[in-house]
Amino acid sequence: MSLASLKPISGPARRKQSAGINALLALARKLGPGAKLPTTRELAKALGITGATLTRCLENLESRGVLRCLQGSGIYVEKGVLDRRIGLVFGYNIFAEEESAFGGQILKYCATRAADRHEYFSFFLDLPVMKGLMNGTEVPAHQDLSDALKQGKLNGIILVGRNSVEQEDWLRSQGVPVACAEARRGAVSNVPGIVCFDYESLVFQGLERLKRAGCKQVGLLAVLREHEEMFRQGLRKFNLSTHEKWIFTPPTEEPIPQTERRDFHTHVARKFLELNNWKKDKNSLPDGLIITDDVMTTGACAVFADEGLKIGEDLIICSQANKGSGTLDPLDVLRVEFDPEDMATALFDVLETMMDGDALPPSPHLLTPVPLSEETDRQEPLKAGRRKHHASGKASPIAKEASKLERIAIYTPIDSISDPTRWFAKTLIAELQQMLDSQGIESQVWVDSRPAEQRNTLWKELENSAHRDEIQGVILVDGDTNIFAWAKTLPIPIAALTSEDHPCAATFDMWHMFELGMQSLAKKGCRSLGLITVHPMSEHYREYFDVMIEMASRYGLEIKNRWIRIPRQPGLSGWDLERFGFEEFPALWKQKDRPDGLIIEPDIVVEGAITAMLQLRVNPPDDIKLVLHRNEKHPYLLPFPATLLVTSEREYAKALLDQIKRQVEGKPVSRILVRHKLQEYAGDTSTPSKL
Repeated sequence: MSLASLKPISGPARRKQSAGINALLALARKLGPGAKLPTTRELAKALGITGATLTRCLENLESRGVLRCLQGSGIYVEKGVLDRRIGLVFGYNIFAEEESAFGGQILKYCATRAADRHEYFSFFLDLPVMKGLMNGTEVPAHQDLSDALKQGKLNGIILVGRNSVEQEDWLRSQGVPVACAEARRGAVSNVPGIVCFDYESLVFQGLERLKRAGCKQVGLLAVLREHEEMFRQGLRKFNLSTHEKWIFTPPTEEPIPQTERRDFHTHVARKFLELNNWKKDKNSLPDGLIITDDVMTTGACAVFADEGLKIGEDLIICSQANKGSGTLDPLDVLRVEFDPEDMATALFDVLETMMDGDALPPSPHLLTPVPLSEETDRQEPLKAGRRKHHASGKASPIAKEASKLERIAIYTPIDSISDPTRWFAKTLIAELQQMLDSQGIESQVWVDSRPAEQRNTLWKELENSAHRDEIQGVILVDGDTNIFAWAKTLPIPIAALTSEDHPCAATFDMWHMFELGMQSLAKKGCRSLGLITVHPMSEHYREYFDVMIEMASRYGLEIKNRWIRIPRQPGLSGWDLERFGFEEFPALWKQKDRPDGLIIEPDIVVEGAITAMLQLRVNPPDDIKLVLHRNEKHPYLLPFPATLLVTSEREYAKALLDQIKRQVEGKPVSRILVRHKLQEYAGDTSTPSKL
């Protein structure tokens, strides 16, 4: 049985020893400590090598504590088989002055990850001018690296930089798993073990940030040509415009050589200003600019400063950045960050999967940017001096007279109080009251008990209270469109829990919620996705479905129309939502082909679906992996493991209160997107823990 995994080793004789070491090591790992290997004659025959070569292989593994050869008894697997020796091969220029801090950071996190997993970790520099020898033949690698491979001292390689195609091809031919970091997605679609930066998500996040900042026209400075198509897709998604004179990419598909990057960055920045006639027409530039590399941003901003262009006023820039790096600290730019720790983790995960002999997911593995928090957005207010297209919220008419916030009204229609299924509204009101009380701010809850048809008109009592300065602001717990319409006419600041794209609004980030869920399912090996959701409204279904397909494809998830279960008619409320979940899960489950991953929201729909699962005797996560919405203050009973998308009532309360405070202080505001938190839940006997 153990010989079945061994295949005859082909290729030159000089490779057979290192390949034999790796094959025996893989076999020993599969068998585990204490297991007995086949006889030397059987091993040599299965591998297609001579007895002398096999002896050298066994001696190497015995010296490393992997095997123990007992004369007259056999070959046994030792505990050392669990040790792994990993080599990190870095480009020689990673610490160059003109490079970003990413290289040094990822080295640190790789070393930390190796130590945490009790893996031996070696560092090799990629020095193309110093080739090594292996068995008397020159090879495209440093001597230390070629010696380590020849002696079987490396079980896997992490390659960062890809400076030499010749070297990478040679490394992959050595029979050792190779995981590789890569910037270009289009160049590595069929190469195993690749971890690629998800620049599409980066560009989309950047465009989203610029739109929140009031930009309507956006340009692009890119370090790779493939970023242009991502940029154009993002423009369509966020309904933004551009001009051909605002888009600059490299002249070829290949990355700019390291020695030419600094000149290229400054050339592009000067060309951008020159072609748009910046000196003569100050309005010739777009509102915002995406730059897909932090080093390029520093070069471009230096040119802009020399030409008298003010970043943040004449032009808002959103740049790629590396978390923890100070490269962009002196610059007034928005950032979308990649986390070096995420890259190190992904590279090790991919490499360990290859070393274990497990099937890899489709290559490349995409490394997404760090999700933006609502707190980050609030720390970046709009620039008061922006020359055009700024959409700001209204400032309070009492701002000059009262800089201190003392009295706030919390508005809610009676339905939010009387409906037993609307847990979120009630807990949000309680969170708001506690938060206001802790800050010494008086709160008054206004319950609108008027008939539903009258609640579409201005509530005179509330308006009169505002005119008498009895309240300084109103927080609308229910942001129904009709209620929000008349609330906007009040003479004081408002903040509303509404999906409307209004500066005074706070709402949950729907797309980020679904993206978190997809990321979680993809990491757990899912290849297909279903949804049970009350979003979208039926008239927006086609647009919603198209975006959902596009998002799912980025995570390698198949999604079909019939796997998206939405209400036939919009406007479900109360217990009808629970029934919707109860009915739609069986409708999905009984399909001939069904997805292996499922996202369900909101929580009351989840509860109905859970009842249906128990009735059908579905056993998650073996039968299907789940991502479920849950409100933090309403922890419903969950009898099986699942990933939770948790809504924090406190975060919503903070966002709404912040909207009021900024207006009272006379500061501009923009819509706040509150994001969900991801939690893993092991079932009703354990406590959810934050990932």
